[in-house]
Amino acid sequence: MLYVRPLSDNELSDLEKLTQQAVGRVAERSWYVLMSNKGKSVPEICEIFNRHPNCVRKWIKRYQAQGINGIQDIQRSGRPPKVNEQTKEKIDEIFKKTGIAERFVRRLKEMLHLRTWINIEELLIILEQIALTERQTKIVEHIISNGRITSSEFQKMFKISRQAAHKEINKLIELSLIEPKGTGKSIYYVLK
Repeated sequence: MLYVRPLSDNELSDLEKLTQQAVGRVAERSWYVLMSNKGKSVPEICEIFNRHPNCVRKWIKRYQAQGINGIQDIQRSGRPPKVNEQTKEKIDEIFKKTGIAERFVRRLKEMLHLRTWINIEELLIILEQIALTERQTKIVEHIISNGRITSSEFQKMFKISRQAAHKEINKLIELSLIEPKGTGKSIYYVLK
């Protein structure tokens, strides 16, 4: 009979957290180990989870050999999603319509090539939702040209109040396009 080795309090705590926080399969694997620790045999665990004994044995053995990392899902290779030209053109169109500078178009295209987890449809919806105002576009363009912008520079550009300037700046911070640097009166904003 296969049983997991006696577990320390830390190991028990980590496994119990996984049963609550981990995604489906990892949580289930944690239960295999916890039940084995409590004296349940492999056939008993199989009956509870409706799994084959080889499956349960495999995860108990992996846990014994590698610890908590042994029951985690490993990154799987797979065919990366292909971004067709039509989708790229649609992204370019949205960026041009919203007035975001070319630098952001390039950054997005790099993300599409480097990160396979981006859902293109969701990304297009988000891009349409973040349509920048003319003022916000000018802020981004000013930062690209000059490396930074202050609130007072922005107020002077559009002859607007400090509150109005901060509203536009805060929107860009929310969108993670710019970030503040410095403190107090010497605060300025740069591209993120």
